[in-house]
Amino acid sequence: MVVTGLSLAKAIIEVTTGLISRRRCFLEQAQWRTAPWALDPSAQSGQSRLVNILVFMPGFLEDHSRLVQEYDFVLHQDLLQSLQFQLKQLFEWRWHWQMEYLCAAWEEENDRDVFPGRAIRFATTSQAAETMIYNTVLIWILGLLWKVDPSNTSSIVLDAARHTQGTLSGRYTRHGPLHLPGEVVNLHDVAVEICRAFDFQIRNTVNNSASILFFLMPIGLAWSVLGHEEEWAKAINESLSKSHVTSGYQTGQNVFGFGSYAVPNVINGQESATLWLSHSEKSVYLVETTELD
Repeated sequence: MVVTGLSLAKAIIEVTTGLISRRRCFLEQAQWRTAPWALDPSAQSGQSRLVNILVFMPGFLEDHSRLVQEYDFVLHQDLLQSLQFQLKQLFEWRWHWQMEYLCAAWEEENDRDVFPGRAIRFATTSQAAETMIYNTVLIWILGLLWKVDPSNTSSIVLDAARHTQGTLSGRYTRHGPLHLPGEVVNLHDVAVEICRAFDFQIRNTVNNSASILFFLMPIGLAWSVLGHEEEWAKAINESLSKSHVTSGYQTGQNVFGFGSYAVPNVINGQESATLWLSHSEKSVYLVETTELD
């Protein structure tokens, strides 16, 4: 991702605009993703690597919209393969992140927390931000997989987790409260982890140098999944109200408010948002989506 001339924050805005409009953005082109790091790939930050995966989501949403309008077998297969490839890229990033930051997160009791369950704490706000971005990309990919190939989504996720775990050069030991690749296949659990990371971030916002959209996009997606549950809706609102930057976000007072997002109507990983009706050699592709007010 280009840093000189196009900051990471501006890149996030560009991607967010593409996600809202369901139109692919120019940042998915190879020259924008790889050229800046050609001489020194190690200089690319963890957040930038995640954004390099996120940039494909607007195009995936555009392709899915085309499938809804008129089914095309080739486009359907291309989209499915692209989703699987980016899922593996995401899981590979997550495995290596876990190896590098083995003690990045832990749980503790804290009466100040508004979210149900034990609180998650992070060693740095940067690691908390990366956790939220990772889960943001995972929600988009899982949601689309449940639409495009619902009968095989669980096996696709598990296969991708096993395949990418095999890329680790060292021995892995389970540590920490964060979900690992393959441990969740539903949007609910991913959204919960976003909320738990967000609560840490909002308490440390003074020391956080990440783009404000690192807050808004993840928590907006989490709301779209959890907002119908009274306990979680109340907790998200309370957490948002702790900062003047995010206060009023849920009520639509922010340009990138919750109403800008529409995620798949698949919450528990058992519902199918895709129906195939076979008539001889024809198939009708029907997809339900949840539009947020």
